[in-house]
Amino acid sequence: MTAKELQDVIFYIMDTAQSLNAFLEIYPPAAEAFHQKHFVTRVASFYEVLMPELEMAVKKLNWESQSLRNTVKKHLHLAKLGLAQTCITIISTCCIKPILESSSTDDSRHLDHIDDYLELIASLLSEKHFLTVFAMQCNIEDDIDLIIQSTDQIDETRTQFILDGIRAVRKSKRKQKMENSQGASSGSMVTGNAGNVVDHGAMVAAPEDYQTDAFLDEYGSAGVATNAPSGIQIDSFISSVKDLFPELGDGFIEACLEEYNFDSSKVINDILEDKLPPGLQELDRNLERSATPPPEEPDPAVETVLTKRANIYENDEFDVFTRDDVDTSRIHKGKKSGNRHSIQCPCRQI
Repeated sequence: MTAKELQDVIFYIMDTAQSLNAFLEIYPPAAEAFHQKHFVTRVASFYEVLMPELEMAVKKLNWESQSLRNTVKKHLHLAKLGLAQTCITIISTCCIKPILESSSTDDSRHLDHIDDYLELIASLLSEKHFLTVFAMQCNIEDDIDLIIQSTDQIDETRTQFILDGIRAVRKSKRKQKMENSQGASSGSMVTGNAGNVVDHGAMVAAPEDYQTDAFLDEYGSAGVATNAPSGIQIDSFISSVKDLFPELGDGFIEACLEEYNFDSSKVINDILEDKLPPGLQELDRNLERSATPPPEEPDPAVETVLTKRANIYENDEFDVFTRDDVDTSRIHKGKKSGNRHSIQCPCRQI
């Protein structure tokens, strides 16, 4: 798959996820049709198979520029959040809301809704990648706690199994964040609970808005490092790792550094102990770095401090900012040597 094809696939998934979110926000009853077609479990399986492959492809492909690569990564991150958010909306509308609204006298319907919710959440436990994003946006523990309080006819072993699975995912995610020094990234994710349907305002934009750079920067930065080191710093990090592992390719080392937030000591430690994440384990260790694109020429149409300046020396024979052929023989330091009496001060004639 070429970089262009990968970009089209990721953009298409992101567009679809955002469109579904907008549709369900405008017309919530449609969630029931999605639920009857087992949309949540299908999306979870789709996510589990495809998203890790897309993330790895973004790392391995050679991109025209770093800015294009970051834009694609932001779209991929938004696609992941959007798919999880769509599933949260469906579950909240079709499972949680009926549980809270069902009458305590109608025990059969109440228990049916509870069983439907627990069965759906239990089916997601095997989809680890999807559940990681899903659990970070939806407070499943609070949902189950409300369910337990609503009835005494519930299998505690079943609920405990689900809670243990969710907590294991959260613990694994926290551990990964600590290792990658990304503890603040989860703060931008949307949260929800059983009594409060997740607010789509923070996630969904109008179709004409969510393609803009401003939207990507605001809502896509959670999954993309904004304080990435400079090219010289990256070269230094790669060199420090390559001193110990000369057989590794520079591209593979760079991918490891990106995964570990450019902490070369952790990269070295996990390579020595063979503890790299599965995605890096599958990566070609002889992978070379993609060619660094040449610096872009400044656009003459863009105004700068120099183009907007206005003073008496502008465009004169010594203006080094606009001329390449300054006559340096006419430049001297201090008073020019020669007949100092050739110029008379006007004050002597008074």
